[in-house]
Amino acid sequence: MHLKDPVIAAGQIMRVSDIPDYLTIQPTYKDTPDHLFLNGGSCLIGPDGHYVLSPVYAQ
Repeated sequence: MHLKDPVIAAGQIMRVSDIPDYLTIQPTYKDTPDHLFLNGGSCLIGPDGHYVLSPVYAQ
């Protein structure tokens, strides 16, 4: 990677309902299956450390 290359940060989206039954989750989440456990955050960061494309959440 060169210092002139941008960085792509790929966030993930995961709902509570996506968590397999064999994993234990907090009781507060069991009643909210559509709650985003992981909410994304994908973005593009320029070589100067600033966002070229700001993080995108929940999409």
